[in-house]
Amino acid sequence: MNIMGLEITWPLIWPTERRKAERARTHGTLAINVNSPLQMISGNAEGRDISILGIRFASFLKLSLGTPIEVTLQFSMEADRETTIRAHAHVLRCYRRSYQSRYRVACAFDDLDSASCDDIQSYVSWLRKSPHR
Repeated sequence: MNIMGLEITWPLIWPTERRKAERARTHGTLAINVNSPLQMISGNAEGRDISILGIRFASFLKLSLGTPIEVTLQFSMEADRETTIRAHAHVLRCYRRSYQSRYRVACAFDDLDSASCDDIQSYVSWLRKSPHR
């Protein structure tokens, strides 16, 4: 079938996952410190979900789109070992609904080294397997 110059075939097949990387909800197991040198603000945030491409969190900080930020992530998969990752990111989305007290912020990591990517991927896999999911 041809509609407005586009060839449409049946049955339509939609991708099941629009994300390019596996992600997981953090359920309060992730501590985040956000520092924005351009806006001269710093504060803590509560993680919502994470992948090797970026992170989504809730914060009282209002961040402008495109703002470069420094993110410090702290998490532990084992009781005796805590992992800390410092990464540069930029804000993709920042919004707050009228009934919410905190902003929902989505960020993309800029340059993660391979060790940090491995740590985050291990953490995401651990979260996806954990029973509190």
